[in-house]
Parts: sequence; structure tokens; C-alpha cells
Amino acid sequence: MKAIINGRFILPQEITEGQALTFDKTLLGFADPDQLPADTEIIDARGAYVAPGFINIHIHGCGGSDAMDGTRDALCTMSRLQAS
Repeated sequence: MKAIINGRFILPQEITEGQALTFDKTLLGFADPDQLPADTEIIDARGAYVAPGFINIHIHGCGGSDAMDGTRDALCTMSRLQAS
């Protein structure tokens, strides 16, 4: 198990602090940092915000552009939209 501590966790309706976000292959939930098992791998967020992320690992295009267009403009459009 792993845990992120000392973070500001962005939740749908609030930002919470003072908890440890525990996970393995999936999120397990929040726990008291002082109650984590001794073998927990700790990741210290050092006060940074921790937010959910969504990564699209396979695309061919977006925003009306396609990688197969083979142009710099198409790749720039895709990069801009994916980053947003």
C-alpha cells in the first residue's frame, strides 16, 4: 500500500487536509496518517494540491485535427486541446 500525506486533496465539494490518501492499484480511501501500517510507502506532497487526473493514453485526433493529417498545425491543435 502507498499513501500520499501532507497534501491538500481536491474533492468534488471541498479541499481537505490532514488526511492520508491510500492506494494500491486503485484508490482505497482516506486514513489518519498516524494510523498507517509500518510498511506503507509514503509520498509526501509537502503542502501541494492533489487532484484527480485523467490520461487519455491512445488518441488519433481531437478538435477537428488528426495525427494522420501530418501537419504541425494539427499536432499543435491536438496538444493544446489535450492539455486543457
